[in-house]
Amino acid sequence: MKKIAFCDFDGTLSKGFISMDFLDYAHGRKLYLQQSYDEQMKIFSQMKKKEMSYGAWCKRWGEVWAEGLEGQHESLISRHAREFFQQFRKNIYPSSYPLVKELKKSGYIVIAVSLGSYDVVSLAAEELGMDECYATRLEFKDGICTGKLATGIHMPGGKEIALKAIAKEKDVPFSSCIAIGDSASDMEMLSLAGVAIALNPTPDLLKAAKQKGIPFFTHENVLEGIKNFLL
Repeated sequence: MKKIAFCDFDGTLSKGFISMDFLDYAHGRKLYLQQSYDEQMKIFSQMKKKEMSYGAWCKRWGEVWAEGLEGQHESLISRHAREFFQQFRKNIYPSSYPLVKELKKSGYIVIAVSLGSYDVVSLAAEELGMDECYATRLEFKDGICTGKLATGIHMPGGKEIALKAIAKEKDVPFSSCIAIGDSASDMEMLSLAGVAIALNPTPDLLKAAKQKGIPFFTHENVLEGIKNFLL
């Protein structure tokens, strides 16, 4: 029987926000429009101060992410993404590598599901040996970024829609799936899977995990702990 392991990336398998770091990198190399960068900094600050909900921030982040790269060539974005990732890879938790290996050993199709930029999240998924990556993709026409997105995973409920589409495409029931996330925004994903795991949980997710009986681990003890929950 086919099984899927859906894994969030930021905070779950690595430190920080990979797409925000890539945003800084792209801006520093004049790949990203100054006006869009200023807007990104403003809304990120609003989200951190809780003046904007996480869901509203993700939606606006995606829109502005695409706007800031309008007119850039796909190959140039890809080249910069790979250069950036060589620096970022140190942020991946060491335990993430054997965790993915253990999931694959147990027969899971391991899929990264992230609201972040596909350009860099896909490189992280490749680095970890994951099977697939679903993340926010830019729209290109004749190899040029249109300033719009080709996906809707950044929208409220986007992860849930993506998971349902993936499970249907692969003909895998959610009872045969495991979902791993670190924040309350991952609850829509965790609630679908037969097994939910809170990994490096934020305070909000830790509270929800305790209330709902969801097992929780840190990157330091996940390898031993998760073995008892694999299907």
